[in-house]
Amino acid sequence: MTAIPVWSENRRLVPVVFLAGGLGSAGGVLELLGFLIPVTQFIGIVAGAVETLVAIMIELRGRYVDRPLREELLVG
Repeated sequence: MTAIPVWSENRRLVPVVFLAGGLGSAGGVLELLGFLIPVTQFIGIVAGAVETLVAIMIELRGRYVDRPLREELLVG
């Protein structure tokens, strides 16, 4: 086992994930407030696409440190 946390090895991707999550949340809140315009929908779609791309990147790299993201951890 390694002592390096998953987030430490993916430190360059963490800001992108946080930005995309915040953008998606902001778009969702705007739509809930009644701003049902194409721009808010576009923001949500782009944010979701970015988060999906980051997840695909992590999955395709297949590094050992990312193993907890791919496999079930049984504690017990």
